[in-house]
Amino acid sequence: MGKLQAVNDADAIWSKMKESMKDGQITEQLQVFTHSRGTAFGNGYMQKLRSELIKRAEKEGIGFAYDKNSIVEYSINIAPHQSNSIVFPESGTKNVTISHVGDPASGNDSQGDVTNVHSIPDKEMWPGEQHNLPSFNRELNFVLNILENTPKGEVTSKLKEWYGKYDKNRSNGGSSSVTKGN
Repeated sequence: MGKLQAVNDADAIWSKMKESMKDGQITEQLQVFTHSRGTAFGNGYMQKLRSELIKRAEKEGIGFAYDKNSIVEYSINIAPHQSNSIVFPESGTKNVTISHVGDPASGNDSQGDVTNVHSIPDKEMWPGEQHNLPSFNRELNFVLNILENTPKGEVTSKLKEWYGKYDKNRSNGGSSSVTKGN
């Protein structure tokens, strides 16, 4: 479904992106946020949208001010459902999944070009609360900062560093894990 929606949206997105042109090049990049089952949808959407926008750029002779494989600058995928079946293809996109320990509906084992975070929520929660978006608010503040200010090759190590600090500042114990997809 994500790929079909990307085809439907491509013309409107391309039109908006062309508004950012400077010196004949597109300067705007996209950011994608997903939750739960939307992660699989978003992954397909990003793949197809990237290829559709590249086709339009080539047809019109328009370049990108960045590597064309980085049309989607980053994706943050919160509590990905059935994460072990999601494969992020190699691209210029910085992909991060974040799941909480104790959330039976999501995991930390997406494959491919992705950094998987499995963290301890910053406070004690009732079963099921770990899957809700508000339970990720504190983490999103520093994850977004990292994605917006860190080169792609350094994202995993920077996330490990910051989750170490996050774990030390929580009072409910445990350690978060940050791993690269296979």
